[in-house]
Amino acid sequence: MKLMMTEKKDQADKIAAVMGYKQGQKCYEGVLEGEPIRVVWSSGHLVSIKSPDEVVPGLPWDDPTKLLPIPRSYPMKVIEGSPKANPNAHPSAYLKNIGDKIRAGITEFIIATDSDREGEAIGWYILNYLGYTGKVRRVWLSKGLDPKSIKEAMSSIRDPSQTKSWYRAAETRARSDWAYMFLVRAYTHYASYGKFGKNLGQGSGRERVMSVGRVQTSSLALIVRRDLEIENFVSKDHFKVSGMFSAGGASGELSASYTPIYTKETIEKNLDGVYWEPSKKKVTEEEEAPLDTPLFVNKIHVDEFKKRLLLCKNPRIDSYKEGLKKENPPKTYSLTTAQADIVKKCNISAGLAQTILEDLYEQGWTSYARTANQELPMNFYEAAERNGMLGSLVHLSEVGAQAREAMSIHNGTHNSYKPFVPATFTNKGMEHYGIVPTHQVMRPGDFDSLTPKKNDDNGKICHTKEMMQAAYLLVAKQYIQALYPAAQYATQEAVFVVPVRDLLDNDESYFRAKGESLTDAGWRRAFDANAEKNNSFPKVKSGDAVRLNSVELKASKTTPPSRYTEVTFTTAMENVGKDVADPVLRKRLKDSNGIGTPATRKTIVNTLLARGYIISKGGVYYSTPKGRDLIKVVPAWLSSPETTALWEDYLLKMCNQKDDSIAIKMRDEFVVKQTESIERLITEMINTISVAGAEKIQSGPSVVTERMKSAIKQICERKGIPTPRGAMSNPKIASDFLKEHAAERPAGSTNGTPSKAQVDYAVAISEKLKAMGIAHTLPGDLSTSIKSCSEFISNYKDKASPPQKKEKDKPPTQSQIDFAKKLIAKLPEGKKAPKDVLTSMTVCAAFIKDQTKDWKKK
Repeated sequence: MKLMMTEKKDQADKIAAVMGYKQGQKCYEGVLEGEPIRVVWSSGHLVSIKSPDEVVPGLPWDDPTKLLPIPRSYPMKVIEGSPKANPNAHPSAYLKNIGDKIRAGITEFIIATDSDREGEAIGWYILNYLGYTGKVRRVWLSKGLDPKSIKEAMSSIRDPSQTKSWYRAAETRARSDWAYMFLVRAYTHYASYGKFGKNLGQGSGRERVMSVGRVQTSSLALIVRRDLEIENFVSKDHFKVSGMFSAGGASGELSASYTPIYTKETIEKNLDGVYWEPSKKKVTEEEEAPLDTPLFVNKIHVDEFKKRLLLCKNPRIDSYKEGLKKENPPKTYSLTTAQADIVKKCNISAGLAQTILEDLYEQGWTSYARTANQELPMNFYEAAERNGMLGSLVHLSEVGAQAREAMSIHNGTHNSYKPFVPATFTNKGMEHYGIVPTHQVMRPGDFDSLTPKKNDDNGKICHTKEMMQAAYLLVAKQYIQALYPAAQYATQEAVFVVPVRDLLDNDESYFRAKGESLTDAGWRRAFDANAEKNNSFPKVKSGDAVRLNSVELKASKTTPPSRYTEVTFTTAMENVGKDVADPVLRKRLKDSNGIGTPATRKTIVNTLLARGYIISKGGVYYSTPKGRDLIKVVPAWLSSPETTALWEDYLLKMCNQKDDSIAIKMRDEFVVKQTESIERLITEMINTISVAGAEKIQSGPSVVTERMKSAIKQICERKGIPTPRGAMSNPKIASDFLKEHAAERPAGSTNGTPSKAQVDYAVAISEKLKAMGIAHTLPGDLSTSIKSCSEFISNYKDKASPPQKKEKDKPPTQSQIDFAKKLIAKLPEGKKAPKDVLTSMTVCAAFIKDQTKDWKKK
């Protein structure tokens, strides 16, 4: 009897359906390779390392000296399930079922969990916990859960040595991260005495915990550093110069941009009116550092340059060249790139976009979603694979014609294009490849009946059929166009020289014009991706005289980088190596796909939000004072992406190790090294930070009581100030606000001094009024008379408050959409539903309300 275990029940359901297995007692039963087999299922991780409290009974939060030494043993336990959950859904119930089937006698155990590092760990953790030491093999289901992919995986079951090292890598990471729990206790102890500032170690319960971790802290550092970069950014006003030239017999004018020639020596002259903007380009060890870019900031100098140019009578063409340029199509999607397009298309969060992609995978329509790669393995270019994927799309009107054309190109039957190997295919080894459609044929009926089945992180289904359809079409289009030929352009470049002194003290001034025209649309014709691009110009000849007809000066400003959003932050985590100066570490980060993994990045962000280290406003992330203080006090190695690069580089080497004994040795050496570094940090805190005589920060209320809410409202109404954001729900914000206003005059009194918040609010109103051009006068006794301050606020606050910008409307729920469609079908002839009724929750709800308002009367 063989025993196979999947990661989730729905995976077992699909395998059983494809293989013809029948329902058994808490399993499926059938035959594989001529031998009886049972298929059971887990529910994700069933066991984990015991908590520090379980390993070291009585482990304190208030005495760092007792945290050392950190244990080097890692006993496992069954994960505690929710007490409200059905007993049959408890991790112990799944574990008992698997154990019972093993004890009944099996010839081998087949792991069929997700095809990644964590999936490997889930299988081996369970086997080791149950004490199983028999034969093990591995089913690899990364191609998808469609029938063809399942049959292929079941007919090519792997030897465990191919991927068991992935389990060792996951084990290494888990044990190393476990040691951070001891560091968290040490940090929390000192923070609770105010040793790391006023924002850390405050509050009650989990709020007091100063949470740190290798991945979460380096991720937080990205947001903090970006915020500080924006806040400290000083914009530079500068001018861009361009000229309008006409040549010989050529008709029309040609615009060319001033592009001066400069060297290191030019920069060292420190010329007046020139600001050298530092280059942000990173180079390899072999490359020379790029030169900075000149910005021309002196208007007088620029105006004089313009005069010199216009007075010149003998400009000429210095050079002219033509060429060809190829533009390959975008490669297939990684999780991050797919999220970005789905978020834009559906106006949803990145987390929900990931849930949709995972739902499509679990229903067998697309390949594994949590991938960092955009390439496809070379065997996917084989005719059977290629035509199978394209053939699954030909019935859909949105992509069918393009899928057939791509098939024709690569089958050698196209009239214009010969077969070729697209750039998206590679021979490099990959854990997972780009997201593509499976061989499961999508017919119009299947497309119309797509049904959301996967819950989000809160246990609810929040996406709709329309979102699944949009995501599937995006994946399909990306795959199809990746198989199209490159777009081809004819390029031109003309360099004009004007023999007058330029802004960098050169004897001649150079202007450059570039043009290109599309000669073969290639992939851009597939889905009309801006195919008609043409800014070509008539041919000119080197040495010919030209006329400079006019000179344009365009005022410009340097701009700071944008704040991170849900989409751009996950991209930044993946591409964090771009900002690392050291070329060796930069390559390691690139090879290891940055901070975290596609499977964990969503969890990392949620942790930062839950800890109060960052906040999200309209999908944009901002670091909080608490988050900034943490980055200030932790050592550089703890907040540095380079640390993660070194970890991931090591773990990737482990994943490639086929000898389990060597992988175990690598695991133990790495874990000891990381644990010792944490012990040194705790020891350093013990030796350098004293809490003798210090008082612990008193914890505030755990909830905002009704009495607190009432007091806040009274203060705000009396002073004419807005209620602070979060004051009605966040106990700390509420408590701080009440403390600030606690020792003030009795209600009804017009004597006394206004609070700082009240004065600041009045000044802010004044600044808004100035910007709006509204005449007003700030009272001379604004900061000393509460009466004057309150009257000013009362008189002007409404005038200074422009209409609030509406937040993006959410899409309606699936039930709202279904109900609205039924109502639309019943509308009288000639009457139409509102335009956004199926995409806007507000419009949809209003439509339903309007259509059903008379139902009760009937």
